[in-house]
Amino acid sequence: MIDWLVLGQHHGLPTRLLDWSENPLIALYFALSTDVGAEAAVWMIEPRYVFSMDLDLDKLNSIQVYYPKALDQRIVSQKGCFTIQPLPKACDPFTVLNKDQRLMDEGLRSLNRIIIPDDVDLKAKLMLEVNKLGVDGGFIYPGLDGLSRQITTDLYGDVLRM
Repeated sequence: MIDWLVLGQHHGLPTRLLDWSENPLIALYFALSTDVGAEAAVWMIEPRYVFSMDLDLDKLNSIQVYYPKALDQRIVSQKGCFTIQPLPKACDPFTVLNKDQRLMDEGLRSLNRIIIPDDVDLKAKLMLEVNKLGVDGGFIYPGLDGLSRQITTDLYGDVLRM
């Protein structure tokens, strides 16, 4: 069951999973790919427990970290893992990850972030450096999607958000 959620999440399906990467350059790439006109952030977690087998999603009572099987080349390339939050009670909305201290204390040792100011020139310079280190659209999205993203970025810069 969880692997279907992972696959769906990685292709745009809304789930209760949150994507993470073990590679800080990949995390920075995604942070810099956010909307222009807002600060960005790279979040870092240190989990208490890590799972690589199926979890019983109905019995979760704290945030868990899940390392999926190599289901998809994107997940492998992005060094992906996921946090999973317990379902809220009744019809309550999900709590923002860093706002529920009980969930944090039971599932994570730490949650930190590095803020990147809303500065177009700084973001462009950082993205250029990340790309020089080999983390670009072609690396993040293997296959024709990534190649198309990278060619567009190389030809036109970052004017077209894909």
